[in-house]
Amino acid sequence: AKKLYRENLRLKALIEKLKAGVNTNDNQKLLQQKLKELEQREIEIAELQKYLEELELKLEQQNNDNEEDTNLEDRLKEIEQQNIESNQTISDLEIQLMREKKSKEIAEEK
Repeated sequence: AKKLYRENLRLKALIEKLKAGVNTNDNQKLLQQKLKELEQREIEIAELQKYLEELELKLEQQNNDNEEDTNLEDRLKEIEQQNIESNQTISDLEIQLMREKKSKEIAEEK
């Protein structure tokens, strides 16, 4: 896009130079040709700018999707940690229950 923009500036300068010169038939034809080229370049620049905007929107959407994925990954890690802690609590309670049962059995034997 920058290259096309520079080319447009060059063509505009050439057109201005030609306008300042003698308006011969050859200069008129050259001027019309350069004007057509300039118009074509401007159309190409507009198309490239539109394409660039579309790419920027896609990139922004991808970044948003990546943020959502990161948030989900963080939440999954939190849930996994809570699961580990819950399993440890269950194990501790099972041990405590076994000790209480054993104590009760010993008390009943006496």
